[in-house]
Amino acid sequence: MQEFDFIDQLLKPLVGQRALDDDTSAVIPPARLVLNTDTLVAKRHFFEDDPADLLAQKLVRVNISDLASTGARPRYLSLNLTLNRRANQDWMTHFVAGLAKELSHWQLTLLGGDTTWSDGPMVLSASVLGDLEARQPMRRWRAQPGQGVWLGRQLGLGRLGLAARQTGELGGAAQHYLLPQPQLELGLALAEMGGEPVACADVSDGLGADLGHIARASGVRIELVEPELIPVAPGGDINGGDDYCLVAVSGTDLSQLGMVQIGETVQGQPGVMLAGTDISRIGYEHGSN
Repeated sequence: MQEFDFIDQLLKPLVGQRALDDDTSAVIPPARLVLNTDTLVAKRHFFEDDPADLLAQKLVRVNISDLASTGARPRYLSLNLTLNRRANQDWMTHFVAGLAKELSHWQLTLLGGDTTWSDGPMVLSASVLGDLEARQPMRRWRAQPGQGVWLGRQLGLGRLGLAARQTGELGGAAQHYLLPQPQLELGLALAEMGGEPVACADVSDGLGADLGHIARASGVRIELVEPELIPVAPGGDINGGDDYCLVAVSGTDLSQLGMVQIGETVQGQPGVMLAGTDISRIGYEHGSN
């Protein structure tokens, strides 16, 4: 069973209304808080010899990217770490140094968490609480036919960074993979516009897969422009994942925020059409049988 089928068919019947239709959880009243959790597993999401400080930074930033897609400002962080023999004192010192950088940069408060030890791979998990404040939450199910699809920045750098890291590089292009750049300020600006609601997602699994979440949650069909008109780094792949930029669906012209229109929503069977092919199931999935 594929990851997305596991979520749709088995988990969704157990949770609150629309709780698994988004990057973050439902709004928690009365404080307008949203919760996000992300997990990184060694050999699947990172290399065992990735620098520990960058691992800590990446763990925080992938969560920040999801909060950005909802329009929430990050406030609190909790960690759950399953470590192994690689986590010696030097590793832990560097991990904490990277974590301290992120807490300062995003003005996060560390609440606590849990640390365990295993003979298996490292599993690094973080939960971040964000505050919507006066902003209107962006949700995947808010897209409607006749709206524009807008991209926050160029795609493909994450996959190119992974390819560089696979050759042993740590600098240069590999930094795009090791140290994501979430578009938090863009997400906050989108949620502050007012007017009609915005549907938004962060492109972490690939453009097709993440737009596919919006298409299915909203019951719309997304028609993308010609492939050569989608901003992508030379040699990059729009479905490679690890880009951590925002993609939004709105009836408002979002070029004022520096976004580029790459398609539109129409009535029809939910999907993401690119040059006559549905790419809504193309992208990174976190394991399947």
